[in-house]
Amino acid sequence: MGKKIIIFLILTILQLNLKSQTCSVCSISINQFDSSNYTITSGQTLCLDSNAVFIGTITINGGVLCNKGLINPKQFNFQSGTIFNYTNISLTSNLNVGANCVLEIKDGAALNLNNATLSLSGGQIENNGVISVIGTINVNSGTFNNINLINSSVLNGAASINNSGIINTN
Repeated sequence: MGKKIIIFLILTILQLNLKSQTCSVCSISINQFDSSNYTITSGQTLCLDSNAVFIGTITINGGVLCNKGLINPKQFNFQSGTIFNYTNISLTSNLNVGANCVLEIKDGAALNLNNATLSLSGGQIENNGVISVIGTINVNSGTFNNINLINSSVLNGAASINNSGIINTN
C-alpha cells in the first residue's frame, strides 16, 4: 500500500511539473509595458508574465506565445504555432486558427475580439475560459473544444464544436 502512495505522489508531481513547463523556457520575456514588434519562429517562446502589458505587434510563425499578462496589440498575426493564454488577449483584427495552429484559452482566461472574426480553418481551439466575439465565429474545419463559455454575435461553419459548456449567440 505504501509503494502505491509513493508512486501516485511521484506521478502527480511529474504531471504538475509538466503542466508548469508550458511557459518555463522562454526565448523572450516581457514583464512590463511593451510596444515592440516580435516575430516568434519555430523553437522560440515569447512569454508575458503577470506584470506585462503588450500593445505592439506579434507575429507567430511556428513558435509559442505564453501569455500571463495583458495583450492588446496593434497587430497580431498567427500563421502557425501555439498560443497558451492564461489571462487576456484582446484583438480588433481577425484571428485565423489555421492548419498548423493551436489556440488554448486556459481556465479563468479570456479571448476578446471586437468587430472582428475568429476563424477555425484546420487548426485546434481549446476553450476552458471565455471567448467573446463582437463579430463572427467561423468554424470551417479543425477541432474546437468548448468547456466553458463562448459569446458571439454570429456563429457559422460546416464543422462542429465539441461543447460541454455554454454557447451564446445574439
